[in-house]
Amino acid sequence: MEVKNLELEAISFTSAPTKTQLTNALRAVSRFLSHVGAALILDESYTVADQPLGQMLNAAITLKACADQFDGGPNASGLAVPQPGGPQVVRGR
Repeated sequence: MEVKNLELEAISFTSAPTKTQLTNALRAVSRFLSHVGAALILDESYTVADQPLGQMLNAAITLKACADQFDGGPNASGLAVPQPGGPQVVRGR
């Protein structure tokens, strides 16, 4: 399987970033790390059981979660989310 080019465009801010700029930057870095991790797995250089790769993919997940928080929360789309505990009740935001 062929891997597409792995590229991370430069991210720069001339002043404190807006919430949207910060969200976009965090998501771009998260996507880049995810794609690099996938390329390393496809190349058979690493497996998901290898600690460095696992840490890198966990960092990508953390950055994505951070971007979601800056963007209004993990469920900013307004979709119904299952609530923890007890019988599963789905409530909208």
